[in-house]
Amino acid sequence: MTSVLTCWASSGHSVAGCSALETTLRACMDKPRPKDVKKNTINYHLSRIPGPGYDTSASLLTPPTGNGSSLTGLLELLAEKLTSWDAIYFTTVARRGYLYEQEWAFAWGWTQLISFFSSDLRETSLAHLPVESLVGATIAHASHGLSVFALYHLACAVFPGPSGPQLAFIAGCLHILSPAGIFLSAPCGESTAAFLTFAGLLFFAWGVPVGAASSGRQDGFVVLAGVTLALATTVRSNALLNGIVFAEEAVLVAWSVRKGLSVQKIKRLAAVGVGGCCIAVGFLLPQYFAYQEYCSSASPRPWCTSLAPSIYTFVQEHYWDVGFLRYWKASNIPLFLLATPALVILLSSGLRTVDLTSRETTRPSHKVDHYKVTPAERALSQRTIRLLRSLAYPQIVLAVLAITNYHVQIITRLASASPVWYLWLAYSFLNARQADGKAKARGRWSGWEENVVMYMVMYGLIQGVLFASFLPPA
Repeated sequence: MTSVLTCWASSGHSVAGCSALETTLRACMDKPRPKDVKKNTINYHLSRIPGPGYDTSASLLTPPTGNGSSLTGLLELLAEKLTSWDAIYFTTVARRGYLYEQEWAFAWGWTQLISFFSSDLRETSLAHLPVESLVGATIAHASHGLSVFALYHLACAVFPGPSGPQLAFIAGCLHILSPAGIFLSAPCGESTAAFLTFAGLLFFAWGVPVGAASSGRQDGFVVLAGVTLALATTVRSNALLNGIVFAEEAVLVAWSVRKGLSVQKIKRLAAVGVGGCCIAVGFLLPQYFAYQEYCSSASPRPWCTSLAPSIYTFVQEHYWDVGFLRYWKASNIPLFLLATPALVILLSSGLRTVDLTSRETTRPSHKVDHYKVTPAERALSQRTIRLLRSLAYPQIVLAVLAITNYHVQIITRLASASPVWYLWLAYSFLNARQADGKAKARGRWSGWEENVVMYMVMYGLIQGVLFASFLPPA
């Protein structure tokens, strides 16, 4: 195989990598050693936070029942602590629909999903409970669990060699520890967007052929990937960046036409085009619904007359002060510092992946012994390079937009749906201290990877307590 595949997933270090990850996690959990395991769960800590938080909006969603049931009281308390920041908007809109213009900043697909599963429960004996909050949290937990499996299979699809399952397992474990933290448990759309993104990219990976020609089945997977990523875009708008993957594929197919046009290439280009259009529809559909509501009256809103009328763009800019360099203020320096670790991880892993794959595709590797590598193995390696490069581009663009346009601290949440940095960190576990196999086998391992995992664990725990008290960052 080429040096990229060897570099990313060397099968000779799987045991050491898993041992290294286990050692780091034990270090995180053993300092200090807990007296009771359950006291380490985030939900337990949420339920033990005394008194009301900085903001008590969540307590207004459902009045206290006063029926004395301990289970009811626990559910109400957990729902109140989990329904903070954006979750208040999501659950409120899910209950009564979009009422105010600024609420359109919160994902239409996610609110519709909560509303769909909550509507019938409102007619049952559970109506006295904060149904939307509990349903949203349940979907979030289920999606987070499913996203781990989706990421595992995505990693196996990208790295089909013998080391793939080990790398995929570590990547899945890292996603469990994602710096998105409590947002993956709260009634927010991060975990569902991550699941749909990983699933969509998995379908896309299944649709990328090993050789030059694709089959009808693979073209079908590309279309299915577009549909799945469109759903992800309705849940979290930054999933629109996955369209870059389809744009690159379209360019590659169009470039191959110079060698001759064929029916297969036309079918492939059509499949990629349909998939890319599906992602665009996932973003435009909620804009259309809002346009029908606000721009069909006698006094339309200002954004209705824009060249590209988008309520989402207008609301983000007008109500939430989102725009190019708008967040670059002295008062926001602490938030930039808080986001720095996540940004460094995203940019370094993304840029390194693009650089590595670009060098492999623009020049032949002199390190490959072509007498020992079959043409099939060489083609498989090129497929891995192609997929890694495609997956890295959206991650890089996301990090740049977070620095220049977004409220930068949310990058810890958005990063949860970017697969490349999980794969890169998993590779680092597998490849750490390659020269000292004996030390790794005994679990004697340290390095920058350990610091990254420590950051993920500690940030998640601290963020959970702050989130439940309605304190920044969020």
